[in-house]
Amino acid sequence: TPARWPGVGREKAASLDATDWQHVYSYQKATTVIAHETLLATESDTVLFGRNFADALQSGEVLGIIGDLGAGKTHLVKGLVAGLDSEDDVSSPTFSLVQEYTNGRLPVYHFDFYRLEAVEEVLEIGWDDYLDRGGVVVVEWAELFRELMPKSTRWVQIVHDQESGGRRLKVLS
Repeated sequence: TPARWPGVGREKAASLDATDWQHVYSYQKATTVIAHETLLATESDTVLFGRNFADALQSGEVLGIIGDLGAGKTHLVKGLVAGLDSEDDVSSPTFSLVQEYTNGRLPVYHFDFYRLEAVEEVLEIGWDDYLDRGGVVVVEWAELFRELMPKSTRWVQIVHDQESGGRRLKVLS
């Protein structure tokens, strides 16, 4: 089994606070910078944010999406795919592990690492091949295999905001 964050399992990962997340995002000891932070009141707001965010996406980009269960990761991907001019129906790849949306401006390869236990499982589904395809690779639960994520990965964190009842989204660079 690959080294993950010492002493941090899936249940703990979903409850990390902002200070803890700095360790997750400090890939190869790089400094974490919050490039954008916003409060999203509804699922529709999350989809809209994804649509707008997609305008800046380019071929070869990798997005690591981190958030607890039900935080809106898949809704964000729905917006990304729509923002890339695709009419594909987006669904969570929790059981299929990867979904391909190829009818837009750029193809999107949507992964979910939640059910995977070992690096070998990620590699067996063609991880390296997807990275070389030239589309946009989007990974839910990317922090579970951060050692496989390219250094240039753009990290997005979505968490429940207790105060507002909405979601707080942070784009980290």
